[in-house]
Amino acid sequence: EHIRKVLPPISIKRNDVLQVQNGLQGHFYDMEYGVQALKSIEKSESTFHNIQEMIKASIFIKQQLKYEEKKKIKTENGKNSVYKRFSAHLTFDPLELPDLNGVVRETSGRMDLVVPCGGQLNLGELQRSHTTLH
Repeated sequence: EHIRKVLPPISIKRNDVLQVQNGLQGHFYDMEYGVQALKSIEKSESTFHNIQEMIKASIFIKQQLKYEEKKKIKTENGKNSVYKRFSAHLTFDPLELPDLNGVVRETSGRMDLVVPCGGQLNLGELQRSHTTLH
């Protein structure tokens, strides 16, 4: 009769102990997995260090390129600004220009040709001006 009274609570405790043991075993596997992951991260520390150094180098090179580009633009703008400053001192009044409707200049043949106001030039005048220049 004593066994019959004690057996159910012992069975319940046994089941509780088995559940705790299974839980502990799962946590143990999780801890082992975490430890292995940390060890693999420690082994890859040199790889991460190399990646970090490459990122630093690429940032530095990018900064150098930006600096050189700004420097180039600044020098180009500086050259242009000299011309701009020079041209700012020149005054241009289109009303002061003479009437150039009838003047044509041909620099390759070194020949100046004045076209009469009528706009017509006979062939004899053209040949005469050409022969006097050569």
